[in-house]
Amino acid sequence: DGPAPGSAEADVGYLRSEHMLVRFLVARQWDVDKACLMLREHYKWLAETKMAVLLKDPWPDEGHIKKYYPQAYHGTDKLGRPIYIERPG
Repeated sequence: DGPAPGSAEADVGYLRSEHMLVRFLVARQWDVDKACLMLREHYKWLAETKMAVLLKDPWPDEGHIKKYYPQAYHGTDKLGRPIYIERPG
């Protein structure tokens, strides 16, 4: 099993990786049947929401918005708190 052949998700390598399978096995306490069902539902959800297309082009107007409202997540400080920088105006 896996993403439907020919779908945009089929080209994403990590969706067929052992790491992906282990994630779902851990989530279902190593119950293989439940993990397989959950993984199939995940692939179905990815296809229904066209997630591969969304990740490739998340927001067509993003460049235009950032031109007039620049902001960014910069990282974290020494205590692990997020640093978010905005330059309105």
